[in-house]
Amino acid sequence: MKSRINELIQHTKEKLGLQDYYLYRSDVRRSATILGNTVYTLSMEWFPNHEQDLLDEDLNPTGTAVVEVDFHTGLFTTAIFVGGISYAEGVKLSIEDSNAVVRWIESETGLQEGTHFVFHKRKDKRMSFRKILNGVSVSPSGLIEVEVDEAGNLTFFSINGDFSKKETFNREKYELTLPQVKHIVAEQLKLAEFPNMKTEKMTPAYAIEEVYIRNRDLSLIPFSVIVAEKAYVELDKLIKWEGEVQQAFQEKSLTLTEEVSFNQALKREPHPDLKEVTKEDIERSIAAVQRFLAQVYKSDSGKWSLKSIHRDKGYLVAKIQLKEQTQSVLKRNIQLFIDRSCYEVMNYMDTKSLLEMIADFQKAEEVTVAKAEALEKLHNFIELTPCYVYDRKQGRYVLCGKLDCHYAVNAITGEVVSLDDL
Repeated sequence: MKSRINELIQHTKEKLGLQDYYLYRSDVRRSATILGNTVYTLSMEWFPNHEQDLLDEDLNPTGTAVVEVDFHTGLFTTAIFVGGISYAEGVKLSIEDSNAVVRWIESETGLQEGTHFVFHKRKDKRMSFRKILNGVSVSPSGLIEVEVDEAGNLTFFSINGDFSKKETFNREKYELTLPQVKHIVAEQLKLAEFPNMKTEKMTPAYAIEEVYIRNRDLSLIPFSVIVAEKAYVELDKLIKWEGEVQQAFQEKSLTLTEEVSFNQALKREPHPDLKEVTKEDIERSIAAVQRFLAQVYKSDSGKWSLKSIHRDKGYLVAKIQLKEQTQSVLKRNIQLFIDRSCYEVMNYMDTKSLLEMIADFQKAEEVTVAKAEALEKLHNFIELTPCYVYDRKQGRYVLCGKLDCHYAVNAITGEVVSLDDL
C-alpha cells in the first residue's frame, strides 16, 4: 500500500517539477458521482523549501502546491498554486497557443477535445472548457480550467464534474422548436417579486423559470439536487405535531471531511453517499424533522412540508419548505443535516436570515402588465437549446431542450430588462 502512495507522490513531484518543494501533508479522500461511482484521490500539500518555519500551520504559504491525483489512475484532478505563485519547473504552457493547452489536457486526463470537452471561454491567463456529450452541452455540467502566470508556469488546473468516458446516453436527432413547446413556455412564465439591493425595493416582474424539456415526448425534467438516483427521494409530506417538546434544540458541529483508510481505497469501497435512502431512513427522518420543528418553530405545526431527502457528506439532508410562500424569488426553506446512524438532527441551514435582509424593502407596486402581454414582449428573447440531462430514474443521459431566458418584463412599466438588472 505504501508503495502505491510513494509512487503517486514521486509521480506528482516529477510531473509538476516540485524539486524545490517538500511534501507537508497528504491524505486519501473519496467522493461520490451522480453516475453512482466512487472516486478515490490522494490529496497533497507541497510547501516551498524556503517555507520551513510556519507561523500558522493551518494557513498555506504563498506558492504552496495543492494537488489531488486519482488514486487508481494516477491522473491529476487538481493542481493549485496558492496566490498564483509557482516555484515549480514541470509544466509550461502558453494560453495564446490554445492547441498546446488542449493537447496537454488530453494527455493529463485521457479525455478528447470534441468528444468529451470543448472550449468555453478565456479570460486573461485562464482558459476553461466545458463538458459535452455527442457534441451537445450537458447537465450537470463539467468544467476544466487551466491558468498560467506571465512566465507560462502552471498555477491552476482543475476538473469539476463527472467526465466519465463510459456514460450512456440516447443518440437521437434534436427536433424541438419553440413553436412546439409554446404551451410549456406559457406555463413557465412566472410572476415574482425581485429584491433590488441598491434601491431596497421589491420589483414585480415576469420571468421564465428554467426547465428541461425532453426531446422525445415533451415531458419536463426540473432542476434538482445533483446526487445519485438511489440516494435521493422526493416527498411532499406536511409535518404536523401536537404538544410541546421541552428539550431545546442543540446545534452540533458537522464533520464534512471523513478519514479514509488506504485499505478502503485499495478495495474501492463504495461511498456511503451512494447508499439507497431506505424506508427506515424516510420514516425516522420524518420523525427527526417533526421533533426539530417542534423544538425550534413550536407554533408552526402544519406550516412546513418535507420536500426531499438525500445523502450528502455522510449525512441525510432533509429539505423542508414553508407551505405558504410569498411571491418573492427568495423562498423560505430549511436544510436539516441528520446523523445517519442515530437519526438526530445535527445542524441546519435556514434562509430566514436572507429574507430578513429584504423584510424592510419597499413593497412592490401594483401589477399593471398582463401575463399575455409579457409573454409577447419576451418572445424574441426566449432560448431553447439542446442539452443532455442526466435522468436519475433511467440512470442515463437523455436529450432535452433547455428552456431559458436572460430577460424579464417589469410588471409595472412593461419594460424588458436583463435579469441581472432587476
